[in-house]
Amino acid sequence: MKNQCFLHNKKPEIICSENLDLFNFGKLKLSYGLCKDCGHIFQTESANKPQMKNHYKKLLMYLDNLSKPSNDKIKNVSRHISMIKQEFKTFPEKVLEVSSMNSYTLKQYKNNGSKIIFALEPNSRVSKLLRKDKIRVFNTEIEKFKSNQKFDLIILTHVLEHLFNPLSALKKCNNVQNEGQKILIEVPLFEKVENYTVGSMHLEHLHYFSENNLIQLITLAGYEIDNISKIFKSTEFPFITIVATKRKGLKGLNANNYNQNLVSLKRYIKNSKLNWKKIKTKINKIPSNVNIYLYGAGSFTSQLIFHTGLNQKRISGILDGSKIKQNEY
Repeated sequence: MKNQCFLHNKKPEIICSENLDLFNFGKLKLSYGLCKDCGHIFQTESANKPQMKNHYKKLLMYLDNLSKPSNDKIKNVSRHISMIKQEFKTFPEKVLEVSSMNSYTLKQYKNNGSKIIFALEPNSRVSKLLRKDKIRVFNTEIEKFKSNQKFDLIILTHVLEHLFNPLSALKKCNNVQNEGQKILIEVPLFEKVENYTVGSMHLEHLHYFSENNLIQLITLAGYEIDNISKIFKSTEFPFITIVATKRKGLKGLNANNYNQNLVSLKRYIKNSKLNWKKIKTKINKIPSNVNIYLYGAGSFTSQLIFHTGLNQKRISGILDGSKIKQNEY
């Protein structure tokens, strides 16, 4: 599927491509580039919407409901709540989390004073688990979301980068909030790309936000920026977190980060090629008569094969704990 910038609907500048053979997709070309008008970086060629919907439906494997939340999860939720306490005079009573992969986040908001907690979760299996934890659930996609409820706070952490049209999603949020109510948004930040690991640009992340492009998106959706926090080293890769308030008649920021983002994208590609080359050098030291097993059948495995020529070795099989992948190809 060929994509255009969701803000400008113009043909993008394509910088690089990968021809992958992916579980659940087959052969698929992924391309990356940026909008010439605003500089936003995104997948210019991707899986299509039905494919991605099926992917998320079938391959939902990790649920914090089934185990203790990770230390990173605990730390990040605590950080978010501190930001909310700073921006709210009284802690938000009615909170909605978009794409709730677990119950931990909303429970922490309730422990801090929220009276009613809601989750918007398209996956039916996760929705059932959330309801068992006494969380009210909208079992739908953000693009189809409608509600008579008005939410003091809407949380979207690591959601927007997965959506084909993040602006449409934020406008849906705006529709279920009153003037003065707030959102909290967190996405990977495509700055200081030397802190990104190899293979960080992948199938599921359709967008790679700079600070200005994210602010442009949020203000165009009708929100005024209250608080911006950027983290570069203590997380898996750089994150940006923004708290913003719904305001009527707000003029959206007109950003153009083309030159800066082009430099960042080319630097990431250069670093990525060097890292893949190092991995390939190690792989080439493996004797040709050795049986090789790969651990994990995710998109990174496909990237590994594409960039290193690993399929030219004797791959005996792939090990994966997910039953949905076992006995497949």
